[in-house]
Amino acid sequence: MSFVFYDTETTGTNTAFDQVLQFGATRTEHELRELERFGIRCRLLPHTVPSPKTLLTNGRPPSSSTTTRRASTSTRCDRRSTRPRTRRT
Repeated sequence: MSFVFYDTETTGTNTAFDQVLQFGATRTEHELRELERFGIRCRLLPHTVPSPKTLLTNGRPPSSSTTTRRASTSTRCDRRSTRPRTRRT
């Protein structure tokens, strides 16, 4: 059995207007040892204005949301997927 923990960073709390800026997930085994990690960051769409409270909460300056490398999707996302380093005991 494994578990998946995930988190999102958005431009606000209005689901009809705001946009997801970052998504991260970690998969663990039943004793909560990390097996796999995934992260993706998205460029801010031109018509989306982040709320000031959101910028303070996630700690990302507005400029970091517009400088992410361009990808082919409409949300312009960069993807990171990593496997954790294994420790020998």
